[in-house]
Amino acid sequence: MTNSSKYIACIVISIFSISYSYAQDKAPIINYYSTPDTLNFDATRYRLAWSSHPNEYYYKHEYLLENETFDHITKMILLEFLKGDFNLHDVVANKIYTLRQRKQTDKICNYEVIKSRDGKEYIIDFIISGSEDGKLNIVEWDCYRYKLHTDSAGHMGVLLLGVSYRGFGDDSMLFLKSLPEKRKIARQKMMQFEIPNIQIE
Repeated sequence: MTNSSKYIACIVISIFSISYSYAQDKAPIINYYSTPDTLNFDATRYRLAWSSHPNEYYYKHEYLLENETFDHITKMILLEFLKGDFNLHDVVANKIYTLRQRKQTDKICNYEVIKSRDGKEYIIDFIISGSEDGKLNIVEWDCYRYKLHTDSAGHMGVLLLGVSYRGFGDDSMLFLKSLPEKRKIARQKMMQFEIPNIQIE
């Protein structure tokens, strides 16, 4: 992968990791990782609800609660892989840059970066929001865990595990008020979670 390709790929992963399509649950689901179709996080079961492989470098799985669809998501798990020879710090820095840019127009947006003791993983804990006609209509908390990964076939790249919680409409402020404790627990669970050993076919 050339340096320019690396730069483009970093932009792709930072954009895809913060945006969701409203037509996702209509697309065929392909398990690109040879992993189970369900994940259990914080004593909650999530099912593989959407997957994407839009280019030769990038793979993405999204997992929803059993009773939810993409029309209304309150919780979601992301598992993404970007092939290439990357510096993990640079990938994380790119994500931080997108959040700094967002803070200029999103007053609720804030983030925290945590580096593991061995320096091999990072967590970005952040909040974003959306408004319509000047009224807050969605608040989203995300916790992204980044690490380098090489599968048994030698595919190397950046692996991202993410959890996303959302509050909507009139419940947005209630969601924000209840978030500090939920955020603390979920972030700790994210640090302890055993990331699936993905294998790219």
